[in-house]
Amino acid sequence: MSAPKQHEISAESLERGHEQSDLSIKTLFWGLVVFVVVTAAAAVAMALMWDVLDARVAGSQAAPSPLIETDITAPEPRLENTPNEVRARLDALREMQASTYTWVDRQGGVARIPVERAMELLTERGLPYRGAAEVQE
Repeated sequence: MSAPKQHEISAESLERGHEQSDLSIKTLFWGLVVFVVVTAAAAVAMALMWDVLDARVAGSQAAPSPLIETDITAPEPRLENTPNEVRARLDALREMQASTYTWVDRQGGVARIPVERAMELLTERGLPYRGAAEVQE
């Protein structure tokens, strides 16, 4: 087996204390300039490409049909966003119905009366009942 070849070192490299031929500052500088120019050109090309593609997509989309409903609301019953507020309104409605006089069927003579008044009338008059003759008919 032969020994590996030794590289010859130039006298200039020996004088300066390091290799002079491996890396040239001029080559490194121009390589960096080329890299920056190519990267900038690629960024500009991509920006232009996105503008062209956005314009193409915007142009290809048809105007929405006037028959399409744009206000889409969920059908009843909907979820309650504020359940306490809904509960309070419902309680107020029930309280109003239990404490006020209102016609239910004016033609038939059916009215809603307050609960307290209804209990007073029941204690005064008693519960209505049907006689034996009315039950058999």
